[in-house]
Amino acid sequence: DDLQTLTGIDTEPIPIGGFSETKTVDVPLALPTSVIALDAQTVKVTIDIRAVTGTRTFEVGVRIIGAQPGFDYDVGVDRVLLTVGGNPVDLDRIIGSTLAADLDVTSLVAGTTDVNVGATLPANVTLVAASPPQVPVTVTARPTASPSG
Repeated sequence: DDLQTLTGIDTEPIPIGGFSETKTVDVPLALPTSVIALDAQTVKVTIDIRAVTGTRTFEVGVRIIGAQPGFDYDVGVDRVLLTVGGNPVDLDRIIGSTLAADLDVTSLVAGTTDVNVGATLPANVTLVAASPPQVPVTVTARPTASPSG
């Protein structure tokens, strides 16, 4: 009679503390007291472990990287929204005031160019998005002083 009403068999609890990757383990069956297994006493269970991730968004200032002597750089915005992702513990450690949107102007010549926004981030944290993703930067050559005679 007990077998006719049985719709599934549970396993004993599986301790997963300390698991940092997917594991397959043998787990004893948790049979009802009136049911006896004739063959298998355990089953193989695969436990898929995935890192918990999240995102945070920070409003940050812009930083010019690679400025060349003799040129002035005018940035089209003074603030950018950076969305970063990673483990919530790592994200909670970020101090927003230490972040900046990096604009690499190393290869720019005179004129206006849309520059991709980047960021220097702590280990285990990645840049998910920047808003705007590009920032206009106008490069002008500084006037050179003419020799006086």
